[in-house]
Amino acid sequence: MDTQTPETKKSSSRRSDGIKTPVIFCSLFTVIALIGCIVGLVLKMPVIVIAGLLPTAVYEVIRTAGVSTKAASVTLLVVLILDMIFVLFGVSINLSKLLGTAKTTISGYAILLGDIRVVAAGLMAVLSVILVLRTQGIYTKWLAGIIFITSFLVIYMINPADFQKMLALAIEQIKSRVRL
Repeated sequence: MDTQTPETKKSSSRRSDGIKTPVIFCSLFTVIALIGCIVGLVLKMPVIVIAGLLPTAVYEVIRTAGVSTKAASVTLLVVLILDMIFVLFGVSINLSKLLGTAKTTISGYAILLGDIRVVAAGLMAVLSVILVLRTQGIYTKWLAGIIFITSFLVIYMINPADFQKMLALAIEQIKSRVRL
């Protein structure tokens, strides 16, 4: 016989936003992002890779609850949409030349400046790291991991040289933050 009350059944099977099974959603969005990556790579179209992240970013906004994580996830979604527009319409503004500096810092993380499409993808990676570090939820970390990895693929597809520089910078920052 079932000993749970309707209230305990509801709290054990649902989040407050009514989503019953985040594992299914996260798995689905992982597959969508993976398909976007494969199709985008085959067709050499980074906009497809970015579009494959859209459901993940939307669900990230839904899942985050804290002030800083909600701000990070909403900002990430806005940057993703802007990057999709930049890539789709071939907008290429060199932020390094425009701002007169080679890199900037966002929430303590260095990001290289250059082509706005690459900078946007780099910013998405930084925001996903912020989400991983500041959230307690395993599903939000899962979604942020998808975004982080895919952001670096977008950078690679747009400019392989910038990918190497950003990857080296990311590794350098990880080494400086992790005490072994």
